[in-house]
Amino acid sequence: KGAYKDGKLDGLYEKYYENGQLWQKGLFKGGRYHGTFEHYYPNGQICRKVNFREGRFHGPFVSYWDDGRLQKKGTYDMNRMCGEWFDLGETLTYPSCPSSLEDGN
Repeated sequence: KGAYKDGKLDGLYEKYYENGQLWQKGLFKGGRYHGTFEHYYPNGQICRKVNFREGRFHGPFVSYWDDGRLQKKGTYDMNRMCGEWFDLGETLTYPSCPSSLEDGN
């Protein structure tokens, strides 16, 4: 379920599994992902939490296995991975993030 403005998703959006369990929840702006978006496994455990700006990955990203163990964690700068990432048990380093992202913006 979600609200539309000028024929495009705008505002809070929620999608559910057939059993009524929350599957996805997040914000849209002008038909694009914008802000924090969360995905859940059928068991209710969080799958991933990502941030968007104008439809692009931007800001903190974290994903988990269905048992709650960390899978990936890092930061995006307009669809580009930046800074340190934890990815499937390894630490990877990408070009530095802009200081505004390091401050959590």
